[in-house]
Amino acid sequence: MWFATAAVYKCAAGLYLRAGLDPLDGKCAALRFGRLWRLVDTEFDSPPERGLLSNGYAVLARRFGFELPDYYPLHNGEHFRQDVREIVNDIDRTLPALMSKTTLNDLIEVEAEKFGAKWQIDRQRQRSEAMLISLSIETATTL
Repeated sequence: MWFATAAVYKCAAGLYLRAGLDPLDGKCAALRFGRLWRLVDTEFDSPPERGLLSNGYAVLARRFGFELPDYYPLHNGEHFRQDVREIVNDIDRTLPALMSKTTLNDLIEVEAEKFGAKWQIDRQRQRSEAMLISLSIETATTL
């Protein structure tokens, strides 16, 4: 999914939280969380860089007993503020636990799950075997 706007936050432990919002076409928002995977498609002379995070925030949150939606609906008008408040409330309620409980093994496992960073890269390689990908994974400092 392509988002109209996104914000990326780097947490103290070196983990990232990204909020992507598409209030117009998709009418939804999604959160992703984890290690930053930097992909450079070396097929180009000036390779574009793309960043992936481990997986959806909800995927990791479920490992610790939190039930969050994979996508948050976004409505027009005054309801939009309520929708954003719901996202912020979920982050406020769950992020401290995710930051304190997430281990490197948790990240490796969710990265291999559907829509995780490794899963996405593996699928991209299957579609274009000629594509070369230079990959660096930024490691978290306190896991």
